[in-house]
Amino acid sequence: MVLKDPESARYRFGTPKKAYVNEGLAYGGGVAWYGWLVDVAVNAKNSFGGYTGAKPYVALFKNGRVHKVAREDDLLLRRL
Repeated sequence: MVLKDPESARYRFGTPKKAYVNEGLAYGGGVAWYGWLVDVAVNAKNSFGGYTGAKPYVALFKNGRVHKVAREDDLLLRRL
């Protein structure tokens, strides 16, 4: 996600949870990533200055660092 004005965005963070991401069956179906995830809702202003409504994302963490930020439906995500 790219924001025109990062200062205008509003964020809501969920509670960290253990999770993992599967590779697709075409790639063997194994575990591609494991660690922690945090649900994040981002409500940003559009070009007219109005808020667009919160969009859901997940931030994936491993070893204390952000591994990836993505839309939840873009991942084969499993919460533990």
